[in-house]
Amino acid sequence: RKAIADGSDMICSDALFALASLCSLSTANVQTETSLVVETIQKVLSDVSFGNDCKSISALAGCAIVGQVPGLTSFTPLAHQLVKKEVSLSVVKVLNETASNDSEELKCRDSATIGLGVLCAMKSSIRRVRKNRLVFEKTKQIDRGVDIEAIIQARDGSVLESILHEIQALLRMKSQHSHEDAAATNNKLSVLFSSLELIAMPGSFSRVIEMALSTTSRNDAEVKTSSVSLLVSQLKSR
Repeated sequence: RKAIADGSDMICSDALFALASLCSLSTANVQTETSLVVETIQKVLSDVSFGNDCKSISALAGCAIVGQVPGLTSFTPLAHQLVKKEVSLSVVKVLNETASNDSEELKCRDSATIGLGVLCAMKSSIRRVRKNRLVFEKTKQIDRGVDIEAIIQARDGSVLESILHEIQALLRMKSQHSHEDAAATNNKLSVLFSSLELIAMPGSFSRVIEMALSTTSRNDAEVKTSSVSLLVSQLKSR
């Protein structure tokens, strides 16, 4: 940190990159150290007295403060959970200014451009991680929270048992959002729900309907209609 504060060219850039890579590990000082790194990056990239090698490393340090820089241990860059949006925007701004500055040396501009590419990859990986986490949570809810066999015991080999097994499989597919034909899945689920209208189901079966509705898009009226019809039929049968 003393080298960064003193601003001593290559020593500064090496220390800057090291601090940028490690500051996310210290939750107590992360905001203070992040501010120091961002301010120093802005100073180095805007000061003509610093050499190209120093500026190049400083550009990569900007990526390291936002997330993991791809290398030997990480091929998919991920953003740090504690980094603030303002920090990311500040790094993007200074790298963009450097990359588009014709007065800068080519090596420095190339490093800033590479840095912008790494940040774009981080943004894509964040979306992918969030999507995978959402799919995992929904799948876990079905596997753990809605076990149809625990709700109702059908006779082995009966038509009812086949219907319930098919509903369980369709709900798992809907939760994953990865099946190709969502319309066909919703159509099957609607038909199966309709076939249960004449059968007195236990009250806990409403959890199955709730899960079906929670994984159904707003524009899909078919599953919603069949779910309501099934609920109404169960009320009438009591």
